[in-house]
Amino acid sequence: MPRGPRVRRELVLPAELERYLHEHIPLTRAMAVAVLSVDENAVVLQAPLAPNTNQRDTVFGGSASALAILAAWSLVHVRLGTEGIASRLLIQRNTMDYERPIPGAFTARSRFEDPQRWRRFTHTLARKGKARITMSAVLEHAGAVVGRLSGEFVAIGARPHEDLRRGAMRKLVSSGSPYEGHAGFSRAVRVGASVTVAGTAPLGPDGRTVGHGDPAAQARRCFEIISAALETAGASLRQVVRTRIFLTRIDDWQAVASVHGEYFRDIRPACTVVQVVRFIDPEWRVEIEADAVVDGEANTRES
Repeated sequence: MPRGPRVRRELVLPAELERYLHEHIPLTRAMAVAVLSVDENAVVLQAPLAPNTNQRDTVFGGSASALAILAAWSLVHVRLGTEGIASRLLIQRNTMDYERPIPGAFTARSRFEDPQRWRRFTHTLARKGKARITMSAVLEHAGAVVGRLSGEFVAIGARPHEDLRRGAMRKLVSSGSPYEGHAGFSRAVRVGASVTVAGTAPLGPDGRTVGHGDPAAQARRCFEIISAALETAGASLRQVVRTRIFLTRIDDWQAVASVHGEYFRDIRPACTVVQVVRFIDPEWRVEIEADAVVDGEANTRES
């Protein structure tokens, strides 16, 4: 598929976080929780009155507290996932101030205000395998603050070789190509520790083919784009475990293999070379895919 070489970082989409909450925390489905927005610094959740009402036709205190906790938990969870940190996240304690009754739909907003606090949190988690962080959330109704939460959350790092992928968030990496939304694909996708980079064509920053008639130059451009996508996903070429090289002329394999060796001679990923009939652009002689696993530095000793 036509795709540009630029790569940018994307966080979890609101619909994806909402689906995750409904699947893994059934209470959110019962409360009809919706995700209004999510980015690396803030999460905003919303819930209607009807499934959360009390005997006075206002929001039940337990529902108000739950939405605030969920907003703070979701922000930490999403940011850990975006940075590729596999962990289990629990709430240890919290305090909730109810400032006024809530007679209708309400929102909970949690924000990061102190980048240094986040860095200390992740550093401790990496060093000790466990870390605590205090988060806050504000409840609002009709533009007015109606409650405030302060909660302490504990992240427990994944044990070696523990598989957390079933509950892992998907991180999408975009090239900025207009075809992504139309055809429904991403430059790369990260789920847990696994990163998959889509078939990569030799396109320059202007969207035109690089290395006309030169398979080695085209392969080198493909690896530059793959490297940028991996970096955006929190990985690197050193963590690549598999490559797939597609050629329109099988006689080009030696030239392309030589370039592959420049990047992977000491890494030795599994590699497949396949001849195809043609690509979308007839000027392309090569297209390359890559898979990586983010699990520290790869052990490259030959057995």
